[in-house]
This record gives sequence, structure tokens and C-alpha cells, in this order.
Amino acid sequence: MKRRDLLRMGLGLAALSSKSFAWTPGGDLSAEEKKTLLLMHNRARNDVGVPALTWSDELADSAQIWAEYMARTGNFKHSEVQYGENLSSCDDLVEVAVGYWIDEKKFYRPGSPSTLECGHYTQVVWRNTKRLGAGKAQGDGTTFWVCQYDPPGNFRGKAPY
Repeated sequence: MKRRDLLRMGLGLAALSSKSFAWTPGGDLSAEEKKTLLLMHNRARNDVGVPALTWSDELADSAQIWAEYMARTGNFKHSEVQYGENLSSCDDLVEVAVGYWIDEKKFYRPGSPSTLECGHYTQVVWRNTKRLGAGKAQGDGTTFWVCQYDPPGNFRGKAPY
């Protein structure tokens, strides 16, 4: 059995004790959604002169597992993985989820550390981040989006680029 399947089984068992949510299994990203995610991230990164990200299936597996957990339980919170992470609970369109994060640029002052108002954006453009993976899942009438970043960003007192 794959690591991903074992993790899903474990999270599924943990979710049995949680409140019940209307959850639709599946929801792995399409090739087009992956392409759009990477393109939107890399455009934002290019705008500030930091290197492009590459897609990571390992991070995507981890992000998908967490998106499915949130969709099953309705528990919208960050996972405890070693990666950086952006979450969204919104429309089914990838452009909307990532667009919210990138729109936080208007709250960022170049050269300054990340703040609560712009933390999603600064993770998107964190200079040292190299890899991106994402997942989504439907639950209780919404789509839960998870992007994970390696290495993570948003270190206290540090500027993203």
C-alpha cells in the first residue's frame, strides 16, 4: 500500500470521531489546474525577481490528503507538516483561491517581514522556496484548497525577497 493510502486511512479513522460533513471523495487536481497553479505562482514570483517554482508530486500528495481531511471534518486549520502552507475555502476555481493569496500583495511593504495581512502572498513569493504541490477537496458546499511549499517561508523577522 502506498504511503498516501495509509495516511488517508489514518486521517479517515481520525475523522470518524469528528462532526459529519457532506464530503465528496476524489478531487485530485487536473493537469490544467496544476498548470494554472504553477503559472500564477511563478508570475507573482517573476514580478519580484525570485526564481520560479517547480511542481512536486510529493507535496501534492501531502496537500491532497490535508484538503480531504478538511473537507471530511470541516476543520479548517493548518496541517502540522514541515512545509509552508496556504489554505483557502472558496470557489472551485483555482484562479479564485490563488488570486486571494496574490491579492494580499497590496498589504505588503517591500523589504519588510511578512504580516498577518499578507502572509499568504509572502509565502507565494518567498525567495528560498523551490517546490510547490497542491490539493483540493469538496466538502459541505465549498472547495478546500491546500498549497504546500518546500522549503517553507514566512520566518519571523525576515523579508521574503
